[in-house]
Amino acid sequence: PDYAKKLRMNLWLGNTPKTLSLYEQRGNALVLPFGTLRTLPDFVKKNAVFISDFKAAEKVSYGGSDIPLYDYQKAAVNAVAAEQYGILQSPAGSGKTQMGIALVKKYGKRALWLTHTLDLLRQSKERAERYVNKSLIGTVTEGKVNIGKGITFATIQTMCKLDLSQYRDVWDCIIVDECFKGDSEVLT
Repeated sequence: PDYAKKLRMNLWLGNTPKTLSLYEQRGNALVLPFGTLRTLPDFVKKNAVFISDFKAAEKVSYGGSDIPLYDYQKAAVNAVAAEQYGILQSPAGSGKTQMGIALVKKYGKRALWLTHTLDLLRQSKERAERYVNKSLIGTVTEGKVNIGKGITFATIQTMCKLDLSQYRDVWDCIIVDECFKGDSEVLT
């Protein structure tokens, strides 16, 4: 990205790398970032051995009641779920929180829900409590860590102060709520 920006602005390129290598070599092993396996050519997939460092996902039965979704929300939830990750960009008031909670239930895995303010954390948590068994919900905020058995709502500020390496295998799904891009809010 830096190379392309400098090139576009006719700036000196110096030792700015033209490409980024998003891999790591450990002896004969090649370590790739999550999500890249699906982009490899078929001949590589057929002739390679793939080993994951990730712990197997823990299944969670969220219980609660069904989440009512409009047709456009169902389509969005199904599209993100089919890809297993992605960015859901939608105008304010279109129900991103509702769709996010539906995704968490659909995945059936332990989830971390990140937001940048305590007010948004409370709103998201209250919404989830309508559709998810309350005993599965936890919070990480105001310096207090209470990890839920299913979904944990956290402020980014508190998470930044924690030693995240000790939580490496806790969550299998991470949702970042209320990012902003222009006039749209983004759920990732």
